[in-house]
Amino acid sequence: MNTLNQSQSILEGAPLPFINAVKERLGAYSEAYITLDTETGQYDFKCHIAISNNPNKSIKHLGTVYSHELLTEAERIVSYVKNFKDFPWRAGSEGAKEFTYKGEKDWKELYSDWKDVFMNNDGNLVFIK
Repeated sequence: MNTLNQSQSILEGAPLPFINAVKERLGAYSEAYITLDTETGQYDFKCHIAISNNPNKSIKHLGTVYSHELLTEAERIVSYVKNFKDFPWRAGSEGAKEFTYKGEKDWKELYSDWKDVFMNNDGNLVFIK
């Protein structure tokens, strides 16, 4: 039996493009606050802490999803490099699972004009020009 973690449970039933957008944004953030407009069925998310008083009573806060529950460590590392152009070392906010890139660090490639990056089977980042 495959049990869902809290983040997966919150996103269960959401459209796949919305889930992918949340995962992409979580590359630069540790958590996202998910809401659902119960009248329109529209999902939304925010990646910052905000206190608000929404007059629209149909907006329901579904919960908070966490990058370490939705993305693998390799996905988090690649997203971190894409967003910050740096190698993560003990990255992750308070309460989020820390992650560190342990592969080969090619600083020249990191700071070059690359178009994409991925992690190979050896755990090293590969930069595509």
